[in-house]
Amino acid sequence: MQRFHRLGSVGLGLIIVAITLHLVAISLDHWKSIKCNNCTVGYYFKEWRSSITDRCYRVSMLNYLNYSTGPSDIIHDPFTVYICVPNQYLLPKIEDYTGECLGNNIIGPHNACTSKEYNHTLCQCDYPSSTKAILGLTIISSVTLGLMIIAAHFASYIEHDFILKWLIPYGFFSLVIAFVSMVTILFLTGTKEIEDVDYIVDWRLKAYAYNISSSSLNDTNIDNELNPDNFTTALGYSFVIEVFAAYFTLISAVIYALMFLAKKRPNA
Repeated sequence: MQRFHRLGSVGLGLIIVAITLHLVAISLDHWKSIKCNNCTVGYYFKEWRSSITDRCYRVSMLNYLNYSTGPSDIIHDPFTVYICVPNQYLLPKIEDYTGECLGNNIIGPHNACTSKEYNHTLCQCDYPSSTKAILGLTIISSVTLGLMIIAAHFASYIEHDFILKWLIPYGFFSLVIAFVSMVTILFLTGTKEIEDVDYIVDWRLKAYAYNISSSSLNDTNIDNELNPDNFTTALGYSFVIEVFAAYFTLISAVIYALMFLAKKRPNA
């Protein structure tokens, strides 16, 4: 029984580490970073990073005040800040309304949902389906790991077999669910790395198709947005932290499997 409780204590520690890393990862806005390589210096939406639900644009105050004269000014600008907006995109409620949704020349793919200047009857702002899936899986994994802290605490100290008989299998399957959710989050994030770029390019292509002007957006080099190759995308350190969270969750599940086997041995 002493060996059994040692495994329970190790499992509890690993679960605490896993949920801590998981919560840190989902709270940071460093899941993806995107940069337009050939956009002009005066283009406000040149570089941004994203969290699960937000996009954070890197804005140079010197550039905003027309003091910058070249790309190096932004790199060394001590007044550079990140402005975050919900990671939503303007979508037509029906495909036939695409022209009407893109027809307002004071909005663009970056700021359409924050400007609120779109036709609310024909258009809607919404998260991409992958973002909704990631958000749902994040909630599942967070709640599951949170409940597992309580279950692991009891598994470490309770000596009543009739409780452990149900608690250990519950813990194992809960950790498996949390692990699968995290792996799916990582998979969706990795495979949808350029999704934001795709939305922007698709917006511009449709705007061109409907002959919609967007000169008031300071898009002095819009053609760069029509080619995904002009964007550099990379996964951030939030992704790496989530990898470690998934790893510790998997090890915790292995510990609970060992506890299940140990419980079957009379000398455990």
